[in-house]
Amino acid sequence: MRTKDGPILIVGGGLGGLTAALALAHKGWRVQVLEQAPEIEPIGYGIQLGPNVFSMLERLGLMDAVLAHCHFPGACVWRDAEDGTEIERVPTGEELRRRFKYPYVVIHRVDLHRVLLDACGSMPSIALQPSTTVLGFQDQGDGVAALSDRGPIAGAALVGARRANQAPDLSAGPR
Repeated sequence: MRTKDGPILIVGGGLGGLTAALALAHKGWRVQVLEQAPEIEPIGYGIQLGPNVFSMLERLGLMDAVLAHCHFPGACVWRDAEDGTEIERVPTGEELRRRFKYPYVVIHRVDLHRVLLDACGSMPSIALQPSTTVLGFQDQGDGVAALSDRGPIAGAALVGARRANQAPDLSAGPR
């Protein structure tokens, strides 16, 4: 394990934060996911995943677990907002999969989040820390400190993975 300067801190336990945690852990880093909610739990609605997503899911060993929850639409259809007439139809079946290797799918965000959360929970190098609100950060030269409501948390680096409307205002730079 790479431990020289502490873990990589990831602010946010959503899809992006958990995926980043898994990718870093697979490369040998210790990771600490800081989530402001009292529990890191799946939330959300249905989302679409294009073929480009699956190469990463395959590298993380999660492709089969994700595919088990997916629906495979026969086409993407765009309709006129006023009268409902079909404007465009793009087939998403076997031809698309032959061309791009991977499928186009629809999955409930909760199912995808659960797969990621379960995978993170199975990796000892990933620590999940709920009930931690990050308010800013401080560059410490050889590392970083996340400034949280629980006090400073030291790490080798910090990755921001919260939705824009949840992120602290860091426009003034490090504090």
